[in-house]
Amino acid sequence: MKLKRSELSCQKETEPGMACTTPGPRVRIKTMKSIRRKSIFAATLASAVALSASLLAQEMPSAHAIAPKPTPEPEKSAPKDDPWRFDFALIGWGPAVSGDVTVRGHKADVDLGLDDLLDHLKGIAMLGFEVRKEKFGFYAQPNWIKEEAHANAGPLNGSFEQQLWIVDSAGFYQLYKWCEEKPKTLDLLLGVRYWNINNELTVRGSGGVINFNGSDSTYLVDPIVGLRAKIYFTRKFNLNLQGDVGGFGVSDNSSDLSWQGLGTLGYDFTRHFSLDLGYRALSVDKDAGSGSKSKGANLTLHGFLLALDFHW
Repeated sequence: MKLKRSELSCQKETEPGMACTTPGPRVRIKTMKSIRRKSIFAATLASAVALSASLLAQEMPSAHAIAPKPTPEPEKSAPKDDPWRFDFALIGWGPAVSGDVTVRGHKADVDLGLDDLLDHLKGIAMLGFEVRKEKFGFYAQPNWIKEEAHANAGPLNGSFEQQLWIVDSAGFYQLYKWCEEKPKTLDLLLGVRYWNINNELTVRGSGGVINFNGSDSTYLVDPIVGLRAKIYFTRKFNLNLQGDVGGFGVSDNSSDLSWQGLGTLGYDFTRHFSLDLGYRALSVDKDAGSGSKSKGANLTLHGFLLALDFHW
C-alpha cells in the first residue's frame, strides 16, 4: 500500500511512538520558533546598547571632572629675613657760631660767620656708626670741634675760644616703609645727646688791655626725641631729613632746650659706598649759677656737612 507524500513526511518528522500531527499545529510550532529568534535578537541588541552606553559613560568625564577646578591661591611667601645692616661714616662739618656765652659772670656775644670759618676753625673730628635689624636700630655720632670767634662784651671787644664734645646716640624704630628695593622710610628717634662745652673768654679794654680772662666747662646730658626720613628720587639720588628736640630742663645737668635740624642730598656710587652733602644746624641753651659763678651758653652752630658713608 502506498503512502501519501504527506504521510511519509509525517513519519520522518515524527519521533517513534508519537502520532503524526496535522498541518495546523506544525505551522504554530514554526511561529513560536520565529518569536523566540526575535526575542533573542532583541535581547542581544539591548545588551549591545547597554554595553555601548556603559563604555561611553566610562570614556566621558563626569560632571565633577568637567567642572573647572578653582585656581589655587598663590601661597604667600614667608617674609624674607632682614639681615643685620651696618653703616660707618666719615663726617666733615665746619659750623659757624652765633649766640652768647657766659664765663664766670661775664657775658659776651659771639659771632663767627661761614666766611671766617677757615681762619678760625682749629680742628674737627666726626664719625657716624649705625646698626639696623628689621625695624629696629641704633646709631651713635661723636663730634669734636675746636674753634675761635670774635666776642663783644658790651662796648668791649674780646675773643672767644671753644672746644666742644657732642655725642648723639639714639635708638630708632621704623614707623613706615614704602617700596622694597629703594625704600622711603620714616623712623622715630629716642635717645640722648651729651655735651661737653669748654669756653675761654678774653675781654680787652681800650689800648688792648685785658680786663678779663677766664674759662669754665659745662657738661650736659639731654634726652632727645625726633624723626628722620629717607626718600629716593631715583635709583641713585636720595634725600635725608632729620629733626630732634631735647633737654627740656629735666635736670640740673640738662639744657633748657636743644634742637637739631639736618638735611642732605645723597648719591649711591655703589651698593656699599655713598656720598652725602647737606646742611646741619645744632642749638643749645643753658644757664646756670649766679653772680660771678654764673655760666652758660646760648649758641647755634650751623654749616655745610659732607659725609662719606660705607654700608655692608
